[in-house]
Amino acid sequence: MSRAARAFASAPPPRGAGARAPSPSVALLLSLLSPCLGHVYVGRARRGAAWIGAWLLLQVPLAWLLVRAAPVAGLVALVVLGLVIWLGAALDALVLARRATSQAPWRLVAATLMALLAFERLGTLLCKRWVLEAFVAPSASMAPSLLVGDHFLIDKTRGARQPPAPGEVVVFRSPERPQDRYAFRVVATAGQRVELKDGRIWIDGAPIPRCDVGPATLGDATVTGEVAAASTLVGEVYVERLGAHAWLTLVSAAASASRDGQKQVPIYVRTNGGPWTVKAGEVFVLGDDRNDARDSREWFDGAGGGLPLANVEGRAFAVLYSDSATGPRFDRSGADPSGRPRLPKDLTALQPKLERCLADGAPFER
Repeated sequence: MSRAARAFASAPPPRGAGARAPSPSVALLLSLLSPCLGHVYVGRARRGAAWIGAWLLLQVPLAWLLVRAAPVAGLVALVVLGLVIWLGAALDALVLARRATSQAPWRLVAATLMALLAFERLGTLLCKRWVLEAFVAPSASMAPSLLVGDHFLIDKTRGARQPPAPGEVVVFRSPERPQDRYAFRVVATAGQRVELKDGRIWIDGAPIPRCDVGPATLGDATVTGEVAAASTLVGEVYVERLGAHAWLTLVSAAASASRDGQKQVPIYVRTNGGPWTVKAGEVFVLGDDRNDARDSREWFDGAGGGLPLANVEGRAFAVLYSDSATGPRFDRSGADPSGRPRLPKDLTALQPKLERCLADGAPFER
Protein backbone atom coordinates (compact mmCIF):
# COMPACT_ATOMS: atom_id res chain seq x y z
CA MET A 1 0.00 0.00 0.00
CA SER A 2 1.35 3.40 -0.94
CA ARG A 3 2.18 6.06 1.62
CA ALA A 4 -0.78 8.19 0.45
CA ALA A 5 -3.13 5.22 0.77
CA ARG A 6 -1.89 4.44 4.29
CA ALA A 7 -2.36 8.09 5.32
CA PHE A 8 -5.90 8.06 3.93
CA ALA A 9 -6.75 4.84 5.78
CA SER A 10 -5.44 6.12 9.11
CA ALA A 11 -7.14 9.52 8.86
CA PRO A 12 -10.27 10.15 10.98
CA PRO A 13 -13.57 9.92 9.18
CA PRO A 14 -14.75 13.20 7.63
CA ARG A 15 -17.15 15.31 9.69
CA GLY A 16 -20.66 15.72 8.49
CA ALA A 17 -21.81 18.86 6.76
CA GLY A 18 -21.80 21.75 9.20
CA ALA A 19 -20.16 19.68 11.95
CA ARG A 20 -17.79 21.61 14.21
CA ALA A 21 -15.37 20.21 16.77
CA PRO A 22 -16.05 21.43 20.32
CA SER A 23 -13.59 23.83 21.91
CA PRO A 24 -11.87 22.34 25.00
CA SER A 25 -11.72 25.76 26.67
CA VAL A 26 -15.46 26.27 26.14
CA ALA A 27 -16.18 22.80 27.53
CA LEU A 28 -14.10 23.64 30.61
CA LEU A 29 -15.82 26.98 31.17
CA LEU A 30 -19.28 25.45 30.75
CA SER A 31 -18.46 22.72 33.28
CA LEU A 32 -17.22 25.31 35.77
CA LEU A 33 -20.48 27.19 35.25
CA SER A 34 -22.51 24.07 36.02
CA PRO A 35 -21.42 20.40 36.25
CA CYS A 36 -22.66 18.29 33.34
CA LEU A 37 -23.04 21.30 31.04
CA GLY A 38 -19.66 20.76 29.39
CA HIS A 39 -20.53 17.09 28.81
CA VAL A 40 -23.74 18.08 27.05
CA TYR A 41 -21.72 20.45 24.86
CA VAL A 42 -19.38 17.64 23.73
CA GLY A 43 -22.24 15.18 23.22
CA ARG A 44 -21.70 13.08 26.37
CA ALA A 45 -24.76 14.03 28.41
CA ARG A 46 -25.08 10.62 30.09
CA ARG A 47 -21.55 10.85 31.41
CA GLY A 48 -22.26 14.30 32.77
CA ALA A 49 -25.42 13.02 34.46
CA ALA A 50 -23.28 10.32 36.11
CA TRP A 51 -21.09 13.01 37.71
CA ILE A 52 -24.16 14.74 39.14
CA GLY A 53 -25.59 11.40 40.28
CA ALA A 54 -22.39 10.60 42.16
CA TRP A 55 -22.55 13.95 43.93
CA LEU A 56 -26.19 13.46 44.94
CA LEU A 57 -25.51 9.95 46.27
CA LEU A 58 -22.61 11.16 48.39
CA GLN A 59 -24.60 14.11 49.76
CA VAL A 60 -26.93 11.87 51.76
CA PRO A 61 -24.37 10.41 54.23
CA LEU A 62 -22.56 13.73 54.44
CA ALA A 63 -25.81 15.56 55.20
CA TRP A 64 -26.48 13.05 57.99
CA LEU A 65 -22.99 13.71 59.36
CA LEU A 66 -23.61 17.45 59.18
CA VAL A 67 -26.95 17.38 60.97
CA ARG A 68 -26.41 14.61 63.49
CA ALA A 69 -22.83 13.66 64.22
CA ALA A 70 -20.16 16.27 63.48
CA PRO A 71 -21.56 19.51 62.00
CA VAL A 72 -18.29 21.28 61.28
CA ALA A 73 -16.59 18.15 59.89
CA GLY A 74 -19.68 17.40 57.81
CA LEU A 75 -19.77 20.90 56.35
CA VAL A 76 -16.05 20.78 55.48
CA ALA A 77 -16.54 17.37 53.85
CA LEU A 78 -19.47 18.68 51.81
CA VAL A 79 -17.50 21.68 50.57
CA VAL A 80 -14.34 19.70 49.77
CA LEU A 81 -16.21 16.90 48.02
CA GLY A 82 -18.28 19.41 46.07
CA LEU A 83 -15.13 21.13 44.80
CA VAL A 84 -13.49 17.81 43.93
CA ILE A 85 -16.49 16.63 41.92
CA TRP A 86 -16.95 20.04 40.27
CA LEU A 87 -13.31 20.23 39.15
CA GLY A 88 -13.25 16.55 38.24
CA ALA A 89 -16.26 16.97 35.97
CA ALA A 90 -14.67 20.03 34.36
CA LEU A 91 -11.39 18.22 33.63
CA ASP A 92 -13.28 15.20 32.30
CA ALA A 93 -15.24 17.44 29.91
CA LEU A 94 -11.96 19.07 28.81
CA VAL A 95 -10.44 15.68 27.91
CA LEU A 96 -13.58 14.57 26.09
CA ALA A 97 -13.71 17.81 24.10
CA ARG A 98 -10.24 17.14 22.70
CA ARG A 99 -11.41 13.79 21.35
CA ALA A 100 -14.88 14.76 20.12
CA THR A 101 -15.54 15.50 16.46
CA SER A 102 -18.76 17.48 16.81
CA GLN A 103 -20.48 19.65 19.35
CA ALA A 104 -24.10 19.68 20.47
CA PRO A 105 -26.44 22.44 19.30
CA TRP A 106 -26.31 25.54 21.47
CA ARG A 107 -30.07 25.33 21.93
CA LEU A 108 -29.57 22.04 23.76
CA VAL A 109 -26.77 23.50 25.90
CA ALA A 110 -28.94 26.50 26.84
CA ALA A 111 -31.93 24.29 27.65
CA THR A 112 -29.74 22.06 29.84
CA LEU A 113 -28.40 25.10 31.69
CA MET A 114 -31.92 26.34 32.42
CA ALA A 115 -32.95 22.88 33.63
CA LEU A 116 -29.89 22.57 35.90
CA LEU A 117 -30.48 26.02 37.39
CA ALA A 118 -34.14 25.20 38.02
CA PHE A 119 -33.17 21.87 39.62
CA GLU A 120 -30.59 23.59 41.83
CA ARG A 121 -33.09 26.26 42.88
CA LEU A 122 -35.74 23.65 43.69
CA GLY A 123 -33.24 21.58 45.67
CA THR A 124 -32.17 24.63 47.66
CA LEU A 125 -35.75 25.53 48.49
CA LEU A 126 -36.61 21.98 49.56
CA CYS A 127 -33.46 21.78 51.68
CA LYS A 128 -34.24 25.07 53.43
CA ARG A 129 -37.84 24.00 54.00
CA TRP A 130 -37.31 20.44 55.25
CA VAL A 131 -33.64 19.75 56.06
CA LEU A 132 -31.17 22.52 56.82
CA GLU A 133 -30.98 26.31 56.84
CA ALA A 134 -28.47 28.92 57.94
CA PHE A 135 -29.56 31.71 60.30
CA VAL A 136 -27.78 34.68 61.84
CA ALA A 137 -28.26 35.91 65.42
CA PRO A 138 -29.49 39.51 65.07
CA SER A 139 -29.22 40.55 68.73
CA ALA A 140 -27.67 39.72 72.10
CA SER A 141 -30.86 38.20 73.53
CA MET A 142 -29.26 34.72 73.48
CA ALA A 143 -25.84 35.73 74.84
CA PRO A 144 -23.58 34.08 75.85
CA SER A 145 -24.81 30.96 74.00
CA LEU A 146 -25.27 32.88 70.73
CA LEU A 147 -23.56 36.20 70.05
CA VAL A 148 -24.57 39.00 67.70
CA GLY A 149 -23.47 37.99 64.21
CA ASP A 150 -23.22 34.25 64.86
CA HIS A 151 -24.13 32.29 61.70
CA PHE A 152 -25.56 28.96 62.78
CA LEU A 153 -27.49 26.04 61.29
CA ILE A 154 -31.08 25.00 61.88
CA ASP A 155 -31.98 21.31 61.87
CA LYS A 156 -35.42 21.02 60.26
CA THR A 157 -35.54 17.24 59.92
CA ARG A 158 -37.68 16.54 62.97
CA GLY A 159 -40.53 19.00 62.47
CA ALA A 160 -43.76 18.32 64.34
CA ARG A 161 -42.91 14.62 64.67
CA GLN A 162 -40.60 15.34 67.61
CA PRO A 163 -41.36 18.54 69.55
CA PRO A 164 -38.33 20.37 70.99
CA ALA A 165 -37.15 19.33 74.45
CA PRO A 166 -36.47 21.72 77.35
CA GLY A 167 -32.98 23.11 76.92
CA GLU A 168 -32.97 23.16 73.12
CA VAL A 169 -32.73 26.41 71.15
CA VAL A 170 -35.36 26.78 68.45
CA VAL A 171 -35.81 29.18 65.57
CA PHE A 172 -39.42 30.24 65.09
CA ARG A 173 -41.83 32.71 63.59
CA SER A 174 -43.06 35.23 66.16
CA PRO A 175 -46.61 34.51 67.37
CA GLU A 176 -47.14 38.28 67.45
CA ARG A 177 -45.50 39.18 64.11
CA PRO A 178 -45.22 36.06 61.91
CA GLN A 179 -42.97 37.90 59.46
CA ASP A 180 -40.26 38.09 62.15
CA ARG A 181 -38.04 35.12 63.11
CA TYR A 182 -36.22 34.64 66.41
CA ALA A 183 -34.14 32.10 68.30
CA PHE A 184 -34.89 31.34 71.98
CA ARG A 185 -34.47 28.43 74.37
CA VAL A 186 -37.30 26.07 75.31
CA VAL A 187 -37.71 25.80 79.10
CA ALA A 188 -41.17 24.28 79.47
CA THR A 189 -43.58 22.15 77.47
CA ALA A 190 -47.34 21.54 77.42
CA GLY A 191 -48.95 21.30 80.86
CA GLN A 192 -46.03 22.77 82.80
CA ARG A 193 -46.39 25.82 85.03
CA VAL A 194 -43.92 28.69 84.67
CA GLU A 195 -43.37 31.55 87.13
CA LEU A 196 -40.89 34.37 87.61
CA LYS A 197 -39.93 34.93 91.25
CA ASP A 198 -37.27 37.41 92.35
CA GLY A 199 -35.66 37.18 88.92
CA ARG A 200 -35.50 33.34 88.91
CA ILE A 201 -37.50 31.11 86.58
CA TRP A 202 -39.60 28.46 88.35
CA ILE A 203 -40.98 25.37 86.59
CA ASP A 204 -43.75 23.39 88.30
CA GLY A 205 -43.07 24.99 91.67
CA ALA A 206 -39.24 24.73 91.65
CA PRO A 207 -36.58 27.14 90.33
CA ILE A 208 -34.45 26.04 87.40
CA PRO A 209 -31.24 24.76 89.06
CA ARG A 210 -28.29 27.03 88.35
CA CYS A 211 -24.56 27.12 89.09
CA ASP A 212 -22.64 30.39 89.31
CA VAL A 213 -19.83 30.58 86.74
CA GLY A 214 -18.75 34.12 87.60
CA PRO A 215 -18.84 37.78 86.55
CA ALA A 216 -18.56 38.52 82.85
CA THR A 217 -17.92 41.40 80.48
CA LEU A 218 -18.99 40.53 76.95
CA GLY A 219 -18.38 42.83 73.99
CA ASP A 220 -20.08 43.08 70.60
CA ALA A 221 -17.47 42.36 67.92
CA THR A 222 -19.71 43.59 65.10
CA VAL A 223 -19.37 47.27 66.07
CA THR A 224 -16.57 49.64 67.03
CA GLY A 225 -16.00 52.91 68.85
CA GLU A 226 -18.64 54.42 71.10
CA VAL A 227 -21.26 51.97 69.91
CA ALA A 228 -19.06 49.02 70.93
CA ALA A 229 -18.49 50.50 74.37
CA ALA A 230 -22.20 51.10 74.83
CA SER A 231 -23.06 47.59 73.60
CA THR A 232 -20.84 45.81 76.11
CA LEU A 233 -22.75 43.49 78.42
CA VAL A 234 -21.75 43.27 82.07
CA GLY A 235 -23.30 40.73 84.41
CA GLU A 236 -23.14 37.29 85.97
CA VAL A 237 -22.92 34.03 84.02
CA TYR A 238 -24.70 30.88 85.25
CA VAL A 239 -25.14 27.32 84.05
CA GLU A 240 -28.79 26.26 84.18
CA ARG A 241 -29.87 22.64 83.94
CA LEU A 242 -33.07 20.80 83.09
CA GLY A 243 -32.82 17.03 82.76
CA ALA A 244 -29.96 16.11 80.43
CA HIS A 245 -29.59 19.64 79.05
CA ALA A 246 -27.36 22.36 80.51
CA TRP A 247 -26.82 25.83 79.09
CA LEU A 248 -25.31 29.25 79.82
CA THR A 249 -27.32 32.26 80.90
CA LEU A 250 -26.34 35.86 81.50
CA VAL A 251 -27.99 38.10 84.08
CA SER A 252 -26.81 41.38 82.62
CA ALA A 253 -26.71 44.65 84.50
CA ALA A 254 -27.82 46.58 81.43
CA ALA A 255 -29.49 45.80 78.15
CA SER A 256 -27.50 46.00 74.93
CA ALA A 257 -27.35 49.50 73.51
CA SER A 258 -29.13 50.85 70.51
CA ARG A 259 -26.91 51.58 67.52
CA ASP A 260 -26.76 55.30 68.33
CA GLY A 261 -24.18 54.47 70.98
CA GLN A 262 -26.37 55.39 73.94
CA LYS A 263 -26.58 53.02 76.91
CA GLN A 264 -30.10 51.80 77.55
CA VAL A 265 -31.87 50.83 80.75
CA PRO A 266 -33.12 47.22 80.60
CA ILE A 267 -36.71 47.30 79.42
CA TYR A 268 -37.61 43.61 79.69
CA VAL A 269 -36.60 43.05 83.30
CA ARG A 270 -39.32 41.82 85.60
CA THR A 271 -38.50 40.27 88.94
CA ASN A 272 -41.90 38.59 89.26
CA GLY A 273 -44.47 37.35 86.76
CA GLY A 274 -46.93 34.62 85.95
CA PRO A 275 -47.84 31.95 86.60
CA TRP A 276 -48.28 30.78 83.04
CA THR A 277 -49.52 27.26 82.24
CA VAL A 278 -48.21 26.08 78.89
CA LYS A 279 -51.09 25.06 76.63
CA ALA A 280 -51.26 21.91 74.55
CA GLY A 281 -49.36 22.33 71.30
CA GLU A 282 -47.09 25.04 72.75
CA VAL A 283 -43.72 25.51 74.46
CA PHE A 284 -42.44 28.30 76.72
CA VAL A 285 -39.25 30.01 75.48
CA LEU A 286 -36.74 32.37 77.11
CA GLY A 287 -33.68 34.29 76.00
CA ASP A 288 -30.40 33.31 77.65
CA ASP A 289 -29.66 36.99 78.32
CA ARG A 290 -32.50 37.21 80.81
CA ASN A 291 -32.49 41.00 81.13
CA ASP A 292 -32.50 41.71 77.42
CA ALA A 293 -34.95 39.35 75.75
CA ARG A 294 -38.51 39.93 74.70
CA ASP A 295 -39.58 36.31 75.09
CA SER A 296 -42.60 34.33 76.32
CA ARG A 297 -42.69 36.45 79.49
CA GLU A 298 -43.40 39.63 77.51
CA TRP A 299 -45.47 38.56 74.53
CA PHE A 300 -49.08 39.57 73.90
CA ASP A 301 -48.82 43.10 75.30
CA GLY A 302 -46.99 41.94 78.42
CA ALA A 303 -49.48 39.21 79.34
CA GLY A 304 -47.01 36.47 78.37
CA GLY A 305 -47.74 33.15 76.75
CA GLY A 306 -46.47 30.10 74.93
CA LEU A 307 -45.02 29.56 71.49
CA PRO A 308 -47.23 27.43 69.19
CA LEU A 309 -45.34 24.40 67.87
CA ALA A 310 -46.68 25.26 64.42
CA ASN A 311 -44.43 28.34 64.51
CA VAL A 312 -41.27 26.35 65.29
CA GLU A 313 -39.04 25.96 62.23
CA GLY A 314 -36.22 23.89 63.66
CA ARG A 315 -33.48 23.39 66.26
CA ALA A 316 -30.34 25.54 66.33
CA PHE A 317 -27.28 23.34 66.56
CA ALA A 318 -23.97 24.56 65.07
CA VAL A 319 -22.24 27.92 64.69
CA LEU A 320 -20.35 28.11 61.39
CA TYR A 321 -18.66 31.49 61.81
CA SER A 322 -19.34 34.95 63.23
CA ASP A 323 -19.39 38.45 61.82
CA SER A 324 -17.11 41.14 63.19
CA ALA A 325 -16.36 44.74 62.35
CA THR A 326 -13.26 43.59 60.44
CA GLY A 327 -14.67 40.52 58.70
CA PRO A 328 -15.63 36.90 59.44
CA ARG A 329 -14.07 35.16 62.44
CA PHE A 330 -13.99 31.46 63.20
CA ASP A 331 -13.29 31.24 66.93
CA ARG A 332 -16.99 30.45 67.43
CA SER A 333 -17.09 27.65 64.83
CA GLY A 334 -18.56 24.43 66.18
CA ALA A 335 -20.34 25.97 69.18
CA ASP A 336 -23.69 24.24 69.73
CA PRO A 337 -26.32 26.40 71.45
CA SER A 338 -28.45 23.28 72.00
CA GLY A 339 -25.54 21.13 73.18
CA ARG A 340 -22.66 21.32 75.64
CA PRO A 341 -22.16 24.90 76.91
CA ARG A 342 -19.19 26.74 75.41
CA LEU A 343 -17.87 30.09 76.59
CA PRO A 344 -17.17 32.89 74.10
CA LYS A 345 -13.56 33.91 73.61
CA ASP A 346 -14.01 36.96 75.87
CA LEU A 347 -14.95 34.70 78.79
CA THR A 348 -12.30 31.95 78.58
CA ALA A 349 -11.02 32.94 82.03
CA LEU A 350 -14.22 31.40 83.41
CA GLN A 351 -13.50 27.97 81.88
CA PRO A 352 -12.38 26.31 85.17
CA LYS A 353 -15.59 27.40 86.90
CA LEU A 354 -17.64 26.22 83.92
CA GLU A 355 -16.01 22.78 84.11
CA ARG A 356 -16.82 22.66 87.82
CA CYS A 357 -20.46 23.47 87.08
CA LEU A 358 -20.65 20.75 84.42
CA ALA A 359 -19.02 18.08 86.60
CA ASP A 360 -20.93 15.54 88.68
CA GLY A 361 -21.93 16.93 92.04
CA ALA A 362 -21.72 20.56 90.86
CA PRO A 363 -22.93 23.20 93.35
CA PHE A 364 -26.28 24.03 91.78
CA GLU A 365 -28.56 26.52 93.52
CA ARG A 366 -32.05 25.19 94.02
